[in-house]
Amino acid sequence: MIGLVLVFGMVLAGTVTVVVLGAGAIDDTQRQVGQERTEKAMTQFDSKVALVALGNTDVQQVSFGQDRRNNYDVEEGAGWLRVTIENQTDGTTKTLLNESLGAVTTENGDTTLAYQGGGVWRTAGGNTSVMVSPPEFHFRGGTLTLPVVNVTGAERLGDRVSISNRETVTKYPNASAGDVNPLSNHRVHLTVKSDYYQAWGSYFEERTDGEVDYDHARNRATLNLVVPIGKKRVDNALSGSASREIALAGDGDDPCTGGAGGDRRYTDSYNSSNGDYCSTRDDSDGNLTYAGNVTLSGSSGVRGTTRSGNVIEISGSGNITGDALHTNGCIGCDASPGGNVGGVIDPIYGIDFPTQIDRVVSRTVQDVADSNDNGAAADVDDATDSLAYASGEAELPAGKYYLTEIEPGSDEDIIFNTTDGDITVAVENYIDLGANGDSNTVSVVGDGDVMVYVNGSATAPGRDDMLYMSQNDAIETGGQNATQFKLYGQRDFNATLKSSGSNRAEFVGILYAPAGASGSGSLTLDQGNVWGGVLTGDVTLANAASLSYDEALRSEQAISRDAKVVKITYLHVSVSRVHVS
Repeated sequence: MIGLVLVFGMVLAGTVTVVVLGAGAIDDTQRQVGQERTEKAMTQFDSKVALVALGNTDVQQVSFGQDRRNNYDVEEGAGWLRVTIENQTDGTTKTLLNESLGAVTTENGDTTLAYQGGGVWRTAGGNTSVMVSPPEFHFRGGTLTLPVVNVTGAERLGDRVSISNRETVTKYPNASAGDVNPLSNHRVHLTVKSDYYQAWGSYFEERTDGEVDYDHARNRATLNLVVPIGKKRVDNALSGSASREIALAGDGDDPCTGGAGGDRRYTDSYNSSNGDYCSTRDDSDGNLTYAGNVTLSGSSGVRGTTRSGNVIEISGSGNITGDALHTNGCIGCDASPGGNVGGVIDPIYGIDFPTQIDRVVSRTVQDVADSNDNGAAADVDDATDSLAYASGEAELPAGKYYLTEIEPGSDEDIIFNTTDGDITVAVENYIDLGANGDSNTVSVVGDGDVMVYVNGSATAPGRDDMLYMSQNDAIETGGQNATQFKLYGQRDFNATLKSSGSNRAEFVGILYAPAGASGSGSLTLDQGNVWGGVLTGDVTLANAASLSYDEALRSEQAISRDAKVVKITYLHVSVSRVHVS
């Protein structure tokens, strides 16, 4: 009897388990099948709308199925798309299109599926939206073709709907309005406001080399495209795109006198084509450009022109030997004979900065990671992708190298030997010369160039920096020739040169890491010396730091003009308004 009861109980328990689990599995399967059926119906609807919108036919019909379990609704005015074009020569901006998109939506549990702007999008449980099928957006070879689709119609759709084209209007090119191809020195901005903006933005990033900015508070994604990079030069000692303040206080230092007296300044210039800094320096081209406020106090000096995207303010015996160009005012500025401004004091209309080069950096690092000369270099450990310091020194000949990071130990030096050609170094994480507290030197020998791309996948231990240098650390070239060393970073690239007393960190070359419109990149220069030119985001100068612009950079291409940066040459924009009933 007991055995019979146990067997009966086991059978009953197993049956209940099978029924419960089976019912759950059946429900899950039914939901999945239902979702797949809905996605198929919506994708079919997408293809029919495309036929009508793109002029292949005037009317199309599509069936959502008689056994559907959910409703299909038209949301007129849901989301919008705006295209503006900015003339970078005169600073004017023109709106080419500002069109509502509308949407056809359906819900299945906590999943929403939507047709909008020629694409199908999905959200589930409040999570980030994803793309099911792509929108009408085509970018190839510098040409953007954008047939925008606007949807209107009955609020609730039946089992079978009719799609008709009400009108199609070409927005660009438009010869009568002076809007022609090819574009010349223009920037194109495409902004989408949508419940599915994150999926739109991800698609823009996938299909273009453009810079995509997200405004999460307003459900917006903006794609920025510019004409090809062309002749990109570094023409300032320092350019910063942050909107905060750069303050120059106290005395700049004089590297030619070891910091003891001499002619002190924060920025100045020299020409490595004619000799080293001390033999060729002058006071004409130590230009400083900053998107935010620029303040000079104490005896700080800019030996060149200062450009501010906001306000310039001078107090004490601070001075600018060149022009003071401002957007919102120049406080305490005096251009009279003997005044603190040697040139003119004029208003400007904001500052345009180079866009970020994230894709250039990440793609270069990936390409070099896939194919490099690590195995052929005696001082590279191919197994760990790290430098091997024989007797305290690692030397790299001409070639391409992939390193996880550059982090020498105490008194270990690096030599880039360009005698037989140029050197490209792809660094996955960071360059940390200052962690050990002792001096480390990176030297360029020979007549070739060294290009270092820092991906910034990780920062220096205990810091937020992708480049960190401390006292007596140096990156140097012969004769302080800044054209030979180029360091590239993404929009969030942070660099710190921090020294103590006369033991200065010294950098010779180009630091090219523009922050673009949304980056958080920065340079902190605390008692350090820079010879060459810097493009970054935020800037902190302290304790008699100095920046000296190498005028030889004026004839130097800072980044390859063939680089796949955000670029556009031809633009085709239209809007098709379709009605669904």
